[in-house]
Amino acid sequence: MRKAPAERWIEPNWFRDRGVDLHAPPRSGARATLGTVLLQAVEAGSLPALLRFQDRNAMASSVENRVPFLTPALAELAFSLPEEYLLTVDGSRKAVFRRAMEGIVPTSILERHRKIGFSTPAPDWLASLEDWVEHRLLAVEPLPFLDYQEVRRHWESVRSERSFAGAFVVFRCLSLANWMERYGVDAS
Repeated sequence: MRKAPAERWIEPNWFRDRGVDLHAPPRSGARATLGTVLLQAVEAGSLPALLRFQDRNAMASSVENRVPFLTPALAELAFSLPEEYLLTVDGSRKAVFRRAMEGIVPTSILERHRKIGFSTPAPDWLASLEDWVEHRLLAVEPLPFLDYQEVRRHWESVRSERSFAGAFVVFRCLSLANWMERYGVDAS
């Protein structure tokens, strides 16, 4: 089985031998509508994860917070709108919302199409913990469902280039190894 480039650090044969297919099932050929894609994101995609992170971060700091535009009424309205109200022909997202905010929100913000997210300096953090990471990678090496050489390659990219992609892989592998040790999970 050929590994997909984004999954080189995962050992697909280990999963295949256990009846797990790592790749999404082929699409039926039917064209997904924007509404279908958005509904999937709301129910099972990025939204639940983002809300979980937001809730956990707030609770860790004893902060009460709200997500003001995430109400059932607004979600129902958004799903009832024609697609061109959500995504314009030129690719502008949240078209109806941007239009409704004209005169309230500065034009420079309404016309901004690049998301500005919160980014942690994960590569720097991992690199500053080099001795600890090297020690913890010993717990990753015997895991049969990970390609240790690929994980090491990602670690080297963190050390040499401060790679975010490398930090993504290394952090997840270290976290998984720690979780397995803590709860006595056997990988065989």
